[in-house]
Amino acid sequence: MAEQLEDWKSGLLTRLDRLKPDKYLVAAEGEQLLGFLEGHHEFSNWGLMARYAELPTEALGSYVPFIYVVPERRGNGVGAALLREFAREAAARSSAAIVLQPDEADNGRSSRIEFFKQNGFTWEEPSVEYSAHEPWLMSAVPIAITQLSDA
Repeated sequence: MAEQLEDWKSGLLTRLDRLKPDKYLVAAEGEQLLGFLEGHHEFSNWGLMARYAELPTEALGSYVPFIYVVPERRGNGVGAALLREFAREAAARSSAAIVLQPDEADNGRSSRIEFFKQNGFTWEEPSVEYSAHEPWLMSAVPIAITQLSDA
C-alpha cells in the first residue's frame, strides 16, 4: 500500500513539502486502493482568513493538504467518506474548522471545487493583509460535515 501511495503522489502536484501531515486515511476495497487523505489537526494560521482572523493561534483547526481518489472511482462517495472520517476526528478534537486549499492545477480544478462545495466547504475571504489575493482557501465546520454524512 505504501508503495502505491507514493507512486500516486509522485505524479501529482502537491504542497506537502511545506506541510506536515500526521494523519493518513486510506480507502480500499480488498487489496485495491481507492483513495487516501493526508492531513493534520494542528492548523493555527487563522490570520490568512478574514472570518477566523481573530482566533488565537492556540485555537487549533484541521488541515487537509492532500486528498486523492483513483479516477475510475470518483463520484462514488470515496472522497466524501474520507472527508467525513477526517471531519469526525476534527469534531472530536473540537477543531474550529477544517481548512484546505484546492489543487491549483487546471486539469479538473472546477470539479474539485464543486466536490468540496458539495461536502460543506465554502470559500474563505482572505484577511486584509492578504487582500491582494482572490479567495484561495476553503473551510468547513467539522460538525456540519459529520451531520451531512448521517443524512
